[in-house]
Amino acid sequence: MTKIGDVTDGLGFKVGELHTDDSSELAGCLASLIMWLVVAAVALAVWLLVVCVKLTWRLIKATKEDPRWAPVLVGWLLLLGLVGFAAVQPSQPRAGALAQAGTTTNAKVVSAALPSPSLPAIRSPAAPPSSPTPVGSSWFIVGNTEGQGVYVRRTTRLEDKLGAAYPDGARFQEIGPTAVGDGRTWRHVRADDGREGFVPSEYLIVAGPVASPPPGAEREPTSSASDPLKAATDRIGREGYVVRDVQSYDPNALLRVLVGIRRGSDGYDQRAFFFLRERYLGADTWYPSGQISVEKHESTRVILRYALYRPTDANCCASAGSVTVRYNWNGDKLEPLDEIPSADLKATVSRR
Repeated sequence: MTKIGDVTDGLGFKVGELHTDDSSELAGCLASLIMWLVVAAVALAVWLLVVCVKLTWRLIKATKEDPRWAPVLVGWLLLLGLVGFAAVQPSQPRAGALAQAGTTTNAKVVSAALPSPSLPAIRSPAAPPSSPTPVGSSWFIVGNTEGQGVYVRRTTRLEDKLGAAYPDGARFQEIGPTAVGDGRTWRHVRADDGREGFVPSEYLIVAGPVASPPPGAEREPTSSASDPLKAATDRIGREGYVVRDVQSYDPNALLRVLVGIRRGSDGYDQRAFFFLRERYLGADTWYPSGQISVEKHESTRVILRYALYRPTDANCCASAGSVTVRYNWNGDKLEPLDEIPSADLKATVSRR
């Protein structure tokens, strides 16, 4: 049986060869056409470049002779810049796309050549439960109310009052984070009678140290482990206070205290600084007092005596007597067991 590929015509060549020659001739014609088109495009580009250069030069000369040609020159240069930018800009993404296509193709070839082993399923580790932010157990006393007192609010809105107003000197304990509402900053507190709510921060004066840091928290470094007294005085110095009497410091007690005087003052800006052995806990109050003395010192309890002033008293001469406040370390935090006198200078009696 005769195969189709072996059929020849009268001229002695195979039909398949006739088709192959026609394809080659067609490819050659297309190649020649593309080459001539490229040459023509290059020639046209060169001609346009020469024309643009000549026109630009003529505009420059015309502008030198007559400045009124300056706007035309500027517009021409801007037009050339826009045309050049439009001609160059599309080529950049195209080159990037080609490179990306080449990379993708190569990646596919490599992945096809290499066997893909089956990988075990990887589970993302579960996120650890978020621990709530600890809230300090600061103590506050009411002040700056000009004798009007302050209300505890159910929310951070002024109209949400709870019960009667608390007078100046009333004590609150912080139980939650600070909040903002009605254009004010509010403290989340609990009164001594158990009522809880929010009080504007401008009517609260810090009256006690914050709670001790939790186990594992960063602790305040001491300057000398072999000399705890020097370490304590150095730490007080970093707060801006100096210690003039170290007799109150008991190195054998668990709770230790030193009274510091603000550096550069007249001697009547005093605060008591507490230490749990060598670890710094904090001061008795945020605002300094006129005169403080250590009345009694036990292992976990310190009794401080505050001089009381009337509004007209000089700093040296407190005429309203004095009051004692017990500070106790309960194993978790340091807390005052008695009401701390007000620091409001307008109060009938204050500790200054």
